[in-house]
Amino acid sequence: MKALITGFDPFGPHAFNPSGALLAALRADPPSGCFDVFAFQPLPTVFDASRALLIAAMERESPDVTIMFGLAAATPNIRLERIALNLDAAELPDNSGRRRDGEAIIPGALLARRTTFPVTALRDTLAPQGFDVVVSNHAGAYVCNHVYYAALHHIATTGSPCQALFVHLPEVTPDGIPHLTRFAAALFRALRRQAPVA
Repeated sequence: MKALITGFDPFGPHAFNPSGALLAALRADPPSGCFDVFAFQPLPTVFDASRALLIAAMERESPDVTIMFGLAAATPNIRLERIALNLDAAELPDNSGRRRDGEAIIPGALLARRTTFPVTALRDTLAPQGFDVVVSNHAGAYVCNHVYYAALHHIATTGSPCQALFVHLPEVTPDGIPHLTRFAAALFRALRRQAPVA
């Protein structure tokens, strides 16, 4: 079983992005007991460029699962995102300086797409292990949501057997990365065990 893992670079007022640091930690020491093969793809916090890199990686690697990590600085929790919206709308510009105000990610496509992973069951599996995990109904309208929608749309329209999930991380210092690495390993083990139920 092959997993594609992504994370983002720092953006806006956030000089440290735990999703990028987590990606680097997982790449340096992939966890055992979950996936057989890992592929890793850093993403820039730029709307179109992130989508292009993600889709290229999905096509190149043909993963069974794609797990995307990003930063949600306003939340104290780890958020499993249920839905991605076909919408870019954020006051904060991306790292190229571009701001989007209500544009469709893919014009004419469905307004929303939903992961096929059972996020409620995942939360119930992970929370007793000491991780502050909640289910979130959608991934916002910034670059995190942009790549999530792109991944789910790509899967749906190509007939790919891949499953995708976006996970928002809270803002932490570098000292918090070991805890997030343990969370990622537990998540990966749970994902491998879970049946693809919507």
